[in-house]
Amino acid sequence: MAEKLKPSAETESNRAEQRMPVERQRTSVEVEPLFEAQRELLDSARHEADKESVSARQIKLETEPEPAVKIGKHDKRRAYKQTIGLVQAGLPQASRSFSRFIHQPAIARVSEVAEKTVARPSAVLGAGLTATVGLAVMLFFARRYGFTLSGSEFILLLTVGWTLGLSVDLINQRFRRQV
Repeated sequence: MAEKLKPSAETESNRAEQRMPVERQRTSVEVEPLFEAQRELLDSARHEADKESVSARQIKLETEPEPAVKIGKHDKRRAYKQTIGLVQAGLPQASRSFSRFIHQPAIARVSEVAEKTVARPSAVLGAGLTATVGLAVMLFFARRYGFTLSGSEFILLLTVGWTLGLSVDLINQRFRRQV
């Protein structure tokens, strides 16, 4: 019964709106278009300022060239170390220690040389596909005809596939250069 006697929050807010003078109600509704007009004016002023600053930059570039900044090996090395340090700081301990090992200068050089010569993606793909398909075929025939495999077939097939993949990659590069 006590709940019925208490007015709800909605009815109180409706009563407050009814008590508010008509002029005040009208003002609260008309404020939004004023804010929109102010925003449009501000946006257009910013746009004009951007145009002026762009033209001022163009004039500056045309009249006086900026001195060229030379970036040397020392600067590149320092930036590289700083970037690696920041990235490694966000890694878990195991990944951080592996990253420190991998990014040592000697190991990084060996990796770069290998990726350009021996570990080409097409060579690795060729080795994997040839070994997988070749070994599956050999196992099928070995079971069907009853002979045993020595174990060196996998290594042999990897080598043959790697050679084929590298050959296809080299031929593909030559054709690209001619075209």
